[in-house]
Amino acid sequence: MRHIAARGWTTAGGGRVRIYLLQFESGAVVNSLYVQDFAGTTPAHALAGAADVGADRPLDSTESTDGVHADLYVDEAPYGATQTREAYLAAGDVLALVVQSGGSDGDTDKAETAFRQAVALQGRLLG
Repeated sequence: MRHIAARGWTTAGGGRVRIYLLQFESGAVVNSLYVQDFAGTTPAHALAGAADVGADRPLDSTESTDGVHADLYVDEAPYGATQTREAYLAAGDVLALVVQSGGSDGDTDKAETAFRQAVALQGRLLG
């Protein structure tokens, strides 16, 4: 690993969004990690507080960016007080993680929309 960067914020709807960027020595390392641990129906390692996640619907053509692989997951019901969503993105030598918990005052449709926008924007920045 060469560099790590992280950023987080609280949304107007009360949700928490965190983005982690991990830069490795090469795209081959990222591709190997991505395929082994993050691509598929569930990630190989559970995030704290989101142990029971399943595959979320993939980004559509208006949300995705050429050259950026993205797998999205969502905390499956029953998930407790807040639902967690997570996305793993791979672009070149960077592996990114976007995590959203709670938000939009319990409106899961609004929270999903905000999450997908954050993932799409991060993908564009990486692409």
